[in-house]
Amino acid sequence: MTYGEGSDLLSEDAVEETRQQRPDMINGKVPGRGHIPWLDEGESVRVVRKWVAAAQGAATA
Repeated sequence: MTYGEGSDLLSEDAVEETRQQRPDMINGKVPGRGHIPWLDEGESVRVVRKWVAAAQGAATA
């Protein structure tokens, strides 16, 4: 899950609840953005790369 720290749709409580339900979730909060961050920003890139690596690992398992 990647989201902007200024999201007015996704609360910290909702993020925490999701983390508890999905401890394997890859998560990143992009500073200085609203709900939807740009995917070429540092934190977004980190989350996408981590997700791709996890997906590739799952595909080869």
